[in-house]
Amino acid sequence: PGDELRLRHPGDGTHAPWMCVGHVVRLTATEEVGIEMRSNQGCPVDLNHGFIVDFVWKSTSFDRMQNAMKTFAIDETSVSAYLYHKLLGHAVDPQFLRVTLPRRFSAPGLPELNH
Repeated sequence: PGDELRLRHPGDGTHAPWMCVGHVVRLTATEEVGIEMRSNQGCPVDLNHGFIVDFVWKSTSFDRMQNAMKTFAIDETSVSAYLYHKLLGHAVDPQFLRVTLPRRFSAPGLPELNH
């Protein structure tokens, strides 16, 4: 749910070509997909075959990953030197932190972890 799809029909002898974009609102166990269309203007509602579905790629996740990689490569303060070298696969001595962890982790309104 939430992915954007383009639904189109090439037209036939009685219908003009049609295209509209919508968002997935439901997926069923039988692999049916429910789409909420942005507009129903000109939609061939009397047809039930011959439609073509295209996935509309959104680059948001890709752009965020690219930005993170750029920051990692350029900004020395983005991560510690230990993490930088560890992520690049360099041989580094392990670092240990002496901290006392709480016995239980929880957040208000949520169940305890690992229960």
